[in-house]
Amino acid sequence: MEYFEDKAIEAQEHFKDILMFAKDNNDKDANYMEQEILNKILMLGNSLMQVYIATVGTGDSGKIVELQDGKKLKHVATRPITHTTIFGEIKINREYYHKALEGSVFPLDSQINLPDRTYSYLLERFSMGVALNDSYDESKKYINELFGINLPSSSIQKMSEKSSRYFEEFYKEKKIDSTRAGEVIVVSGDGKGLPIKNEKNSEPKKRLGRGEKNGKKKMALVGTVYNVEPQYNFENRKFDVKNKKVWAFLENKERTMELLRNDVSSRIEKNSFINDIVFLADGEKGLWNLKRKYFPEAVEILDWYHMTEYLWKAVYVFYLEGSQESVNWIKKMEQKMFDGRVMDVIKGIKVRITKNNIKGNKLKTLEKVIEYFRNNKDRMKYNEYINNGYPIGSGNVESACRHLVKDRMEKTGMRWKCKGAQSILSLRATYINGDLNDYWSYYMEKENYRLYGNLTKCA
Repeated sequence: MEYFEDKAIEAQEHFKDILMFAKDNNDKDANYMEQEILNKILMLGNSLMQVYIATVGTGDSGKIVELQDGKKLKHVATRPITHTTIFGEIKINREYYHKALEGSVFPLDSQINLPDRTYSYLLERFSMGVALNDSYDESKKYINELFGINLPSSSIQKMSEKSSRYFEEFYKEKKIDSTRAGEVIVVSGDGKGLPIKNEKNSEPKKRLGRGEKNGKKKMALVGTVYNVEPQYNFENRKFDVKNKKVWAFLENKERTMELLRNDVSSRIEKNSFINDIVFLADGEKGLWNLKRKYFPEAVEILDWYHMTEYLWKAVYVFYLEGSQESVNWIKKMEQKMFDGRVMDVIKGIKVRITKNNIKGNKLKTLEKVIEYFRNNKDRMKYNEYINNGYPIGSGNVESACRHLVKDRMEKTGMRWKCKGAQSILSLRATYINGDLNDYWSYYMEKENYRLYGNLTKCA
């Protein structure tokens, strides 16, 4: 009680100090006052947290604590810890119960839901809010500037790895608003390379040899899913994207597909009608194999913009770059593609090869173009897709690759270990999807059960 009274008086003095400071400094500018008042509020917050700790006690549960599995632990001692909050460090005394080979607990930790690290959940949340958009070093600077807390960059990295652990569970349980009748569900995937450290030899050489690179890129599969209303006016098609979600995985690409499939199922499970599902991607064979496994019913569409890249590869074999002839040829071939006449395009290229006696590297280029079109011809029925009101471009997944991956993961000099990269990809996905606050509540709930689910009663 004496400790509580001391801390309560201390908090009252801090509050009076803030009031007097605001009253007696009308000659100072607003920016100075704002900063100083914040500093004083942080001091007040520290005192109030200590008042709170004084009121909850030490977790004294008697001589014995009984666990859910029937094990009984004896009281051993009172042990202190230092807990770091956004208001700074506070000291917490906790009663310790233990029995050899049976386990040990601190009942107070369960009572007030302390995390298993020295940093509070709120400090962790603020740190992650910065780290999702900037480097760990910049996050450290920001937290220090805002709260006056010297948080090591390595601790912020460990926070991200720990707090992302329930990402997949969260999305497998999360329900998405049902689609409306007539809406098209669009699923899209694309690979994005991340600069990965060589973990076997993490120390970079002082000077790289000719042609050597520090680490290499590892492909992440970025997946998106969203709803659109069909657009039948080709001259004026503008899709209003709804309920867009995005995810990415490095080590196991099927994990991306599993979340996409789970999300689509959630969108349609209560519907009495059937929504069309389309799968938009480039010509990467492995991605189409995954599509057939997870979305066998979806209409396959080769992304229009990737297709046109191959037309441009062909045209510069025939005409000079930037010439009017090249532009005219592209327009003519695009119209044929719009009409679903991919085999006519292939035939035309073959005729030119023979007619112009094309050989060497130019021939190899055209053969790759022909092979690409032939392999994907069943995904290039653009006339049918347009008539059905489907989108034919994967701009949303391209945007997701940039927003989810490139904007955070490919800043100057950045190299990642797979575990650290995946944790940021996961948490950043919750942020981009607008789910970060819901995920954080889920994360704290799951952590509470993981840490304290076995502690049920005291004796």
